[in-house]
Amino acid sequence: METEFKAIALVGRHADARVAEPMQTLARHLSARGYDVSAAATLDLQLEARRVPEASLGERADLVIAIGGDGTMLYASHLARESRTPILGVNRGRLGFLADITPDEMISSVDQVLAGNYQK
Repeated sequence: METEFKAIALVGRHADARVAEPMQTLARHLSARGYDVSAAATLDLQLEARRVPEASLGERADLVIAIGGDGTMLYASHLARESRTPILGVNRGRLGFLADITPDEMISSVDQVLAGNYQK
């Protein structure tokens, strides 16, 4: 099944500077490329993103991008469980067993995923 991503939700623990900066960078990048970027209404971080109730992030998106560690990936899966929205993880945690993308390759890897040709 091929999916075209148009709406992308960003999830992360913004109080951590290691997460906030990549969230801002990714939101700017995705918005500039014409994607409908959303984030939680309660997120206290300046982002180029539409604000929506956190509980509805998964159902309003074609893809959820979780920036953080394994806890963030698990939380994103909780948000996307009903809608079965795919989740992509950018590792900013200490171990990061669940997130496949490193910060250094974040933009290029996300672009590859959105183009439908990501391979790790």
